[in-house]
Amino acid sequence: MPKKSRTLVIQPLQGIGDYMWFIRHLHAIAERTPEKKITLLTRPRSHADILSEADPYIDQILWLDIKPGKHDGIGGLKDLSKKIRSHGFREAWILHSRSLRYPIACRLAGIPKVYGPGMGLQKPFLSASETFLTDTEQKKHPIVRGTRVMERHGLSFLKEKVPLSFDPSFLVKVKKEFGSFEKPWMALCISSSETAKKWPAEAFIELGKKLFKKKKGTVFILGGPAETAEGMEIQAALQQASVPGVFVTGDLRRTLQVLQMCDFVVGNDTGVTHAAPMVGSKGLVLLGRSQAPIHHYAPLEGVRSTETKSVSLLPNDIHDISPDQVLKKLQNLKWV
Repeated sequence: MPKKSRTLVIQPLQGIGDYMWFIRHLHAIAERTPEKKITLLTRPRSHADILSEADPYIDQILWLDIKPGKHDGIGGLKDLSKKIRSHGFREAWILHSRSLRYPIACRLAGIPKVYGPGMGLQKPFLSASETFLTDTEQKKHPIVRGTRVMERHGLSFLKEKVPLSFDPSFLVKVKKEFGSFEKPWMALCISSSETAKKWPAEAFIELGKKLFKKKKGTVFILGGPAETAEGMEIQAALQQASVPGVFVTGDLRRTLQVLQMCDFVVGNDTGVTHAAPMVGSKGLVLLGRSQAPIHHYAPLEGVRSTETKSVSLLPNDIHDISPDQVLKKLQNLKWV
């Protein structure tokens, strides 16, 4: 019978992209445990339950309910510690958070070893004070902080070409559904939870036409249910221009399997675009000047070999990135 995880890792950022950027941290910590598994405490909007279901390093997902939720405040802290205690963890890792909530909850839950960045008032509740981050490191991006916490304990990223795992049956279904479409496959990711981070539909349409002119093949439009109207609009416009355009939405696992089979993706700064290096594809992220380009931290996470790049807009916003500018960037990268 497989051993249950006795190591808890806490990653409280809520996005799909946030989950993507910490997969390699989770695997590195899991690899050094006797069980070769961890339990992840994170927030529901990460979709970690779906994204980790075939991951051999992740035993289970526990949901964190905050901002607002039942784990807020003193009463919420007690509820969280009770939830954690029931699993009998041997150790806990707080990857990057400044919050006191997590070290206190872990101590109340009776976890003997609690590791973390050691920021501010966290210190008395954490183990291994010699591993705490310096003042300078504590001001870094959460991804960098998480990497430094890991490195302080002598851990390094595993040599994984495709860190994100899926049930193979999804790949079979995707090949059956889309296998007749001409290669190469190119993807446009139109999703974003923030309107200010979205490239206009007409820009994606124009880029799709230019890509087809250069490469032929098929242009896949990747989006969530909220982008259905926009995705269908882009698909119709491309098809009207005799460009094979296919809108893919619905099950996130299906979408990511399509992405895995694409040569590259051009997309908004969002989870599906961030998944490109995790599934072994290349990704070009579209950024406005007000956006924090977190994928610039990719080299620190060992993702450089997947060629995730950025188009940065100076000095105006994302709407001023032209399809020609993106195409030129793709040509410079030798992707088209």
